Amino acid sequence: MAITAAQMASYLYPDGEDPAGAFNWWLSPCGGTNLVPDDIQNVFGILSTVADGISSFKKPKNVPKGSGRKGDGANPVDQSTPKAPDKDTGDKKKPACRIPASRATERLVNMVRENKCVNDKTQVTEWIVTSVIYAANAAPTHVAKPCKDIWPQACWHYSSAIRQNPSWATLTCPPEAGASEKPQIRRVVPQRWGSQHDGLGWWDLESGNRPELTGSQSCQADEYPPLYFLTEQSPAYINAGRDAPGGQLVRSLPSKQNSNAANGMWKGVCFKEVLTSSAISNKDLKDKVDASGAKLRLVELNEGAKNKRTFKRYGEITVNVRPEFSISSWPAAAPNDGLDQNPCWPQSTAPRDPGFALFSNDPYYDTHPTVYNYRQPYAVPGNGG
Repeated sequence: MAITAAQMASYLYPDGEDPAGAFNWWLSPCGGTNLVPDDIQNVFGILSTVADGISSFKKPKNVPKGSGRKGDGANPVDQSTPKAPDKDTGDKKKPACRIPASRATERLVNMVRENKCVNDKTQVTEWIVTSVIYAANAAPTHVAKPCKDIWPQACWHYSSAIRQNPSWATLTCPPEAGASEKPQIRRVVPQRWGSQHDGLGWWDLESGNRPELTGSQSCQADEYPPLYFLTEQSPAYINAGRDAPGGQLVRSLPSKQNSNAANGMWKGVCFKEVLTSSAISNKDLKDKVDASGAKLRLVELNEGAKNKRTFKRYGEITVNVRPEFSISSWPAAAPNDGLDQNPCWPQSTAPRDPGFALFSNDPYYDTHPTVYNYRQPYAVPGNGG
């Protein structure tokens, strides 16, 4: 370093501008030379004449030779105070792994994720709940959601169904619904409703002009109670559309109202509600997944994350709460439970029966006459109009 400093001072400062003084000043942050001025001059004279290539000295670009002057910032007149160390401007290699404190632990619906640096590589560990088992003594936890005005036909349908069977006001999650995706059972209601309305000519093709619909296929059979809360052994499932008590009730209504009401109220509540951070802590979730004999899978991620390794641990856990669902509020009531406003009522073919959208054995017909036979073809005047 001393040779390089001497060569640099000799290059920048002519003999009349005290190059030895610059040399001494530059070495002062290293503890000084402890030499008297004559000795400094001798050392400088020796080191500054070392042949090129011996040291790391390179002629600086854009700095002319001999451009330095005694008294400038690099060669001050007063050198009684040592020069301050230069700031380190060298490029420091950034660590490959940097994790903000806010991302050290993350909580998703059914997962705890921990991110940390191991040997300058990102290591991610995820504890993932695949399904839950409701303990035998699980305490009920109530989940209430509003039925919104933007789903009027669906809400009026559910309200009237609950009025017919008040036990449906609160629906308890079955064990099968404790999975991230509840195993599907066959929907019997659409087929049974369709078999009761399979006569030719009943569909009102003009209904496709109504703003809620894009055509007759946009009408769907919406059942209550929802299939999500039923099993194949549930009486409501077995008796739907049959001359037996307690079967699901149906209304043909706009498909968007059907799907949006389900997504907005009960989809996933039997799984997600027992895994909130208020229901189970990060530590408890991790411990339960580990205790379940979790399956461990290493996932190497190379696409855009070559220094990242992810360990996934999967497990089924037991929880001490069991959700019960209910609807907390409703749109304003409508005459005839909104059947007269249902876009899926073919008014031109069945003008005297807004109950067309229901099962033919719906309790509605206990107080309203059966006007048409929908299993027979539409025909005016005998069966239609």
